[in-house]
Amino acid sequence: MAFIVKHIYISWDESEGNVSMVDLQMQYCTEFLVVECDMTRAYLRVTWLKQPTSQVFREQISNITSLALRKQLFRVLFDVRKRNFINLSDQNWLLREIIPRFKGKKVRFAYVETVKGLEMMDTFRIQYAVKHLLLLEGKFELELFINPEEALQWLLGHGDDFYI
Repeated sequence: MAFIVKHIYISWDESEGNVSMVDLQMQYCTEFLVVECDMTRAYLRVTWLKQPTSQVFREQISNITSLALRKQLFRVLFDVRKRNFINLSDQNWLLREIIPRFKGKKVRFAYVETVKGLEMMDTFRIQYAVKHLLLLEGKFELELFINPEEALQWLLGHGDDFYI
């Protein structure tokens, strides 16, 4: 038996006075994360449920990357508030093996962190490398947020001109 789980998120844009809905459909779920997407907005949401081992982290990020590329979902929100950190070898793997797979694509990643998670500096290091070292010609944006609504607004607030 197969079924589709749907979540509808409603966000309020105070500056424009607009309400926008995000219609998420479950892609898959494990004990470590939930992966959902909104195909009409080319939006992917990844919610980590707990800290993965290095092997699980790499497997899941590889799966998510393949899904994003296959379905052309280049606006991605990673809710990592329940994932404590990314170890240094996994950070290097991410920068060496995963981020380059998006070369030539207009990509926007938003990471939702806790204050404690930001203090770990792992996502700051990745953000710095993406912005300054990987030379992705301004086509790969990665920002950090504490508030998921602000992250979603940043991801979806630029409309289709983001892809031009």
